[in-house]
Order: sequence, then structure tokens, then C-alpha cells
Amino acid sequence: MKLSNQVVDISRHLPQPPIPIVLIQGLPGAGQNDFKIKVQSQFSGMAVEIIDSFPVLSDESSCNQCTLIHHLLSEIPVAIGKLKWFQTEKKLLCIEVPSELDVTRLTTEIAEEFGKKSLCFVQAIVTCIDFSRFIWDYSTDRNYEDRLNKLGLPKDRVSKTALSQPVLEDLINHIECTDYFFCPCPQDSVNGPGVDLLKHLQPRARFIFSDLNLEQVCFSISPTFNDTQTFQSSAWQQALFHKDPSPYCFRARRPFHPARLNALIDAWPESIVRSCGTVWLASHHDLSLSVSQVGPDGFFFSPEGYWLGTLPPLEQKIALQNDPVLHEQAQDWHPKYADRMTEIAFVSDEPLPETWLAELNSCLLSDLEMRMDWKKFPNPFPTFDDESEISEESGDSSSPNEPSSVIEQQRPRLCLLSQSET
Repeated sequence: MKLSNQVVDISRHLPQPPIPIVLIQGLPGAGQNDFKIKVQSQFSGMAVEIIDSFPVLSDESSCNQCTLIHHLLSEIPVAIGKLKWFQTEKKLLCIEVPSELDVTRLTTEIAEEFGKKSLCFVQAIVTCIDFSRFIWDYSTDRNYEDRLNKLGLPKDRVSKTALSQPVLEDLINHIECTDYFFCPCPQDSVNGPGVDLLKHLQPRARFIFSDLNLEQVCFSISPTFNDTQTFQSSAWQQALFHKDPSPYCFRARRPFHPARLNALIDAWPESIVRSCGTVWLASHHDLSLSVSQVGPDGFFFSPEGYWLGTLPPLEQKIALQNDPVLHEQAQDWHPKYADRMTEIAFVSDEPLPETWLAELNSCLLSDLEMRMDWKKFPNPFPTFDDESEISEESGDSSSPNEPSSVIEQQRPRLCLLSQSET
């Protein structure tokens, strides 16, 4: 009988601790390659694997998020398998996140897919910021194609649909959903309005510069990422969630006059670097609108979903019984208009004028206008497709003061949390 002299490494079959993941995001050419090189060169005694390949994306934007998510989720087990061959205790997986991918969705998918199996976990999100282009990107409303053409960068990592999308929306998402800013330049060369602006927008994030050692300053020591802290730590979110009564957060229980609000937007203070929240507009009575302002030119309005006040009374009661947070908020609802209200937070790089609240209040409907037919007000805002379809299907000819009882599939809405949850 022959005995095999093959050596079996049993360590590969033993349970191993979950592998930390660092997500790297940023606009194209913002320093992602510099960061990956820095990780590979500075983490001594650590096995590092990097996922930075992207699939070919279709022209349909609705499919691209799913395609990217599926691709990255399929690459993670392969990378983990490679890391398990290394005998070192320290292991790290880095994933370069495509600029058009929603990083909040990616972290959720990773937790659901691999968290229960204890294979890996997100340890930190790093946003690469190129200061030579940051203020340029922030201060001008341009799309991806214009930006890539201007910088002479290839377009192979951006889908054709994304080329026509504004850069500003993704830039602000990268800034507000991060644990670290990586700046591919020495610390002494970075100062002035760029650093101050980033601190205003995301006060929690730490800075990493090219002349600092990654292993000494950041995520190799202990976990940093916490989904609640990371995704709810921007300055405007803190104002809303903590119910800040200062002039940097405006709340109202009556709708905006569309024409007067539009005029105020044209005269928006330059000191306001960021505005975000929920708007009740008289011309869109049943629809909750999300407002997002970034920089001097970037104003975005989009439908969040229907107000709960549009539901029939029985359905409202069921919704409140099933959600303790909503039930608590319902104590402050208007007896007629229910949850309809405006909540907007402002981030300013200098004190706002004392007249700012008065200017916002002047855009609300007056007592007389509250009794008028709101459909007759001049409306410079677009009529969103979802709202038009519902109006046609319901055949609603009621006064705009009376909410429609027809409800369709709701879009995700901004959830304003109570202070106890934060």
C-alpha cells in the first residue's frame, strides 16, 4: 500500500474571518488609479485584491444599475477565493464603483448577499476628489460627455445613457455618501474653498492625501463604515433629522405658489452651496416633490411619491398602524391636508441673510390663495408623467384642495426620521 506524500493545507478549509471591503468611487479620472496603487504599495503584510472591471452597458439606463450590481456581486466570491490562498491574517478587497452606480444600493446588496455568510463586509467608502477639477465640476452644470471631452478622457466606462446625465448629481452623491476623501496630491498643496466646501457638505468624512500613509491614518485598523452614519451624516440631513430650528431648515404646512417659488430660485443666494428636502407645491397637490440644489446652477425637482393624505381613510389608518415612526409624525399632521408639508435644509458657507426666512414665507400661499382654485395659478414647473397618467386614469375633476383617492405604485420617498432614530 502506497502512502501519498501530498501535503494538505488544512488552513484553507478552516473558517476564516470576513474580509473587509473598501469601495472606491468618484467621477472618471478623479484619482481612482492613484488610490489603488497606494493601497497595493503601502499595506505591508496584507493581501490585497482589486475589482475594477466593468461590463459593457446597454443604452437603457433602467437596466444599467442591475447589470453593474450583478457583475460586482459575481466578482466578489472570485476575489475572496483568491485572497483565501494567502496565509497572512490581513486581507483587503477593494472595489472600484462605477460613477453612475448608486453606492447605497451596492452596500445593501453586499450585506444581504454575503453578510449572513460572514464572507465579507463593507469597511469604508472612499471618494476620490481631484482638486484641480473639483470646483470646476461643482460650479458648472455639465453632462458626462461634455466633461469627458473637455478632459480628454475615454468614454468606455460610462454608458451611452449616462453620457447625457448631469455630472453634478453624481458628484454630490459621492461627496455625501462617503467615509473618506482621497486627494491625489500632497496635503500642503490643498487649501482654500475646495476643502471648506467639502467640509460644509460632509463634515464627518476624513481626508487622505497622497503624502500620508494609508495604513496609519485610516481603515486598516478598525471598521469605519456604518450605513446609518455614512448615509445620514451630510450637513443637510443632520438639519432635517435633528429638527434644527435655525434658519438653515425651513418648514411649512401650506404649499408654495409655483410662480413665486420659481422667481425665488432665480434669485437664490450664492452662499447656499446645498439645499435638499421635500416640497409641497400647489400645482402638484397630490405629489410629494424632492428638491435638490447643488452649486449655483444645479436645481433638480423630481417626484418622490404620493402624500399619504391621498390614501382613503382606512388605508391611511393601516399604514400608520404598521409604521411607528409615521404614527408619531401623524400627531403633527394637518387636519385637512394630512402629511403634506415642506421641509428644506440649507447648507451655507456663510451666514444667511436675516430676510431669508421671510422670502421663503412670501412664496407660500396666502390665506386668500388657499381658498382659490390652485389649478389656475401660473405654473412654470413640469408636469411629471406619473402625475399626468394618474389624473387621466382617475378622471378626477375635483378641486385641487381635495386630494385624489386613486393611488398607484409609489416611488421611494425621502423618509424623515425622528430624532430618536438618529
